[in-house]
Amino acid sequence: MAIKHYFLGANGPKGFVSLYREFCSPDSGNFLWVIKGGPGCGKSTFMKKIGKAAEESGLDVEYVLCSSDPDSLDGVLIPQWHVGYADGTAPHVLDVSFPAAAGAYLDLGQFYDIDAIRPELPRLRALTEKNQALYREAYRALREAKGVHDEIEAVYNPHVDFAAVNGITEEQNLEVRVFRVFVDTALAEVGAAVCFDINTYGFQELSPRIAVKGGRIAPTAHGG
Repeated sequence: MAIKHYFLGANGPKGFVSLYREFCSPDSGNFLWVIKGGPGCGKSTFMKKIGKAAEESGLDVEYVLCSSDPDSLDGVLIPQWHVGYADGTAPHVLDVSFPAAAGAYLDLGQFYDIDAIRPELPRLRALTEKNQALYREAYRALREAKGVHDEIEAVYNPHVDFAAVNGITEEQNLEVRVFRVFVDTALAEVGAAVCFDINTYGFQELSPRIAVKGGRIAPTAHGG
């Protein structure tokens, strides 16, 4: 069972950058549920419960984290079932490409208590305007930080041997590819699963723990 967490959007110097349209592509036979509904209607909680149920069933799960609040979800994908769920509201607005054939809408906004929320319009308008103003200020600060960063790089770049850097990169990529094949082949013998740390060639246990000794992979005696 593989569990992944990643972002498909980011707030940067140019504003919000989105790769959400690459999520759960129908070209791979996936079916995408696009979730609509405003703030606080339970979109993230709904997807967390789906992901947890899938994990408990032993399925692979991919979680898409919210770039503004990593504790919240913007999407969840269950690869073995070829089904995904995604928050289709701003700033990463999504629509179903082929309704019913490759996706459908799920509106959680229908569960709002409209009569209770309508009197809150003035407060909601003020909070929304404040939120938008803060994002504009954040983007301004990020643009300024990017400019300073570019100035710093301009000092260093003329004095870097990029040919040597690229050479090391190619060597490391080759080592990783060869080592990955070695690991995948050896794991079949011990029934182990590991998380490969590309930076340190270290391992993190999934089940059971393993050790590399003398060119062979074997479970550790103490499981650690």
